[in-house]
Amino acid sequence: ALVEAGYWQGEIDNIKKDGTRLTCWVKISSFEHHEFGRVWVAMHDDITERKRVELELRKARESVYRDVVVREVHHRIKNNLQGVIGVLRLSSSTDPQLAEPINEAIRKVQSIALLHGLQGRSEASKVGLCELTYAIAKNIELTLDINVMFVIPEKWIVNYILESESS
Repeated sequence: ALVEAGYWQGEIDNIKKDGTRLTCWVKISSFEHHEFGRVWVAMHDDITERKRVELELRKARESVYRDVVVREVHHRIKNNLQGVIGVLRLSSSTDPQLAEPINEAIRKVQSIALLHGLQGRSEASKVGLCELTYAIAKNIELTLDINVMFVIPEKWIVNYILESESS
């Protein structure tokens, strides 16, 4: 490009004398010097920080997009599981002999739907153990129509709150 057009510009990776890596935007021009003939003059502009910020922004956008897609997939899976539960309930009511095995299948499908719902709602695909345990206990209460006592040791609650605030 320099020989043909006498001009080139673009990004290059450089290394400083101290070994630090940097990215530069470089513009090179050639011209005829009266004493030295054809010479090239280059201007380097350090764009390392700009490239770092661009990379962070791209990663943040990708993370947001990925989280939206994951939540949507989890939501759709949960809805389909609820549809399966509805069909199972209908089957259970029409054949009393199969009621108990079908109810067991319903409980299992509900547990899977519950997990999908929690994971689809959580940031970065993290589901807290306390949240998960509480949701399972509530699910058991509703499914089996019994009271479930949910007790978390005091130390765990403090740690859970501290970890939640720091993340």
